[in-house]
Amino acid sequence: MTDTHPSPPRPSAENLRTVQFSCQLLFRREHEFVEHFYACMVDIVPAIRELAPQQGRPLCDGLVRSVLWAALTQDTPEVVESTLRRVGASHQRQGFPETWYRSSGRALLDAAHEIHKGDWGSLLSSHWVAYYTWLSASLVSGAAWARSGGGRHEPPGSDRAAPTMTGGPVESLGDILDGLRSRHFPDDDRALAAICTRVALRTGADLRNPRPDQHADPSVVHNVLRILLVLGYSLPSFAPDRFPRVTDTSGRPMDAYGSTHPSDPAAAPASPPGSVPADGPLGRWKRLLSKATR
Repeated sequence: MTDTHPSPPRPSAENLRTVQFSCQLLFRREHEFVEHFYACMVDIVPAIRELAPQQGRPLCDGLVRSVLWAALTQDTPEVVESTLRRVGASHQRQGFPETWYRSSGRALLDAAHEIHKGDWGSLLSSHWVAYYTWLSASLVSGAAWARSGGGRHEPPGSDRAAPTMTGGPVESLGDILDGLRSRHFPDDDRALAAICTRVALRTGADLRNPRPDQHADPSVVHNVLRILLVLGYSLPSFAPDRFPRVTDTSGRPMDAYGSTHPSDPAAAPASPPGSVPADGPLGRWKRLLSKATR
């Protein structure tokens, strides 16, 4: 299928840094962000409630988490675009048409504005518009491909395997440790040990000596991958639109850092590449993110 519409330019480095800071806060308040997004979508596109299962809620959740993942991952733009094409194709097959992505952008901005409140302004809004315009092109492309009869195969340009650097899918805490060592810390056991400690403080999962009941538990594995993502250490096989909600012991949805001990000084999110001005919007967002860890 030939796309007659030119692809939007990829966001600039400044744009991505700005959106990354924004998404770090939104990821930490993920449940609230997802709730706002779904409420906005129901207002803008009431037909979303006619979708099964659960009135289209899982599809909306998957879209929001894909958008957050794209900002926080260390994967290349090509991998991000390929992943979003798969998400778009999958959503199309489940009844989420490509025409809804424009409304999704409006709902995302409204929900992000609600979370940021006083820190939201024209600069952050414009960066978000450019960022989502880039992502939505891949979502629409995947949806259009599926609508045209793509069947169960993957859209052109997609790499479904998404292996770890060790060559296989992430299915256990051991796989995560191997992926961290090969992808991020090939010659730095001390730094790897520090990250393992931070993960243990947040999730209760010891990557170096995992409990037998946690080692291959899908919910534990996905929770660790979520925490690594916001810390700045993503693994290539992380499926942004498929990880389950994390809940507390009572079954209530929990944000990505819901289990973080308030006294943990290492809870601050990883800083993105590049310098951040002390003043101005980026400086305010950085201070706001620091407050969220206390």
